Amino acid sequence: MEETFRLRGLAWKSRVRDFAAPERWEDPEDADSLHWAILHAGKVVAAARLSLVQSLAETPNAEVYTGVLPDLEGPIGSINRLVVDPAHAGQGLSQCLDRVRLAHADAAGAMHVVGRTSAGKSRLNALYALGFRTAGEARAYTSGPLLQMETLLETPDLVLIRSITEHRPRHHISDNIS
Repeated sequence: MEETFRLRGLAWKSRVRDFAAPERWEDPEDADSLHWAILHAGKVVAAARLSLVQSLAETPNAEVYTGVLPDLEGPIGSINRLVVDPAHAGQGLSQCLDRVRLAHADAAGAMHVVGRTSAGKSRLNALYALGFRTAGEARAYTSGPLLQMETLLETPDLVLIRSITEHRPRHHISDNIS
């Protein structure tokens, strides 16, 4: 996990030039969340977290969803802390981590998966392709490193949601049943 905590700072510093990201970025939620990492030559080059909770109020940085999302039936998955080493950007690592996290959330019975991004059109399109939809503009962080970061971004942070009823394949009953 130590490499992941260090990669978080490196990835964000490369993305937002004036952001004073910590060298080692660990959140309290890390202990209770699931983590995935992609290694290259024995080094973590991409990592992401999935938090599984019973209510929206329990998600990491729950304040960003207040007033944007209604109360949601749990369990709820929260995809967060996705980072890619700048030297490995553009290789589809984000999508790989998204797919594995969503598969795990589905297997765990998550009714909804929520997230937030300011990464732009390419990232949004990738998430839309996975069944997410935009719920609205995220509320401001109230604490942590991202509180300072969001003031430096040129694009708004958007809240995204993927609900089981919207992405699960629909089964149709044939009209030919007698």
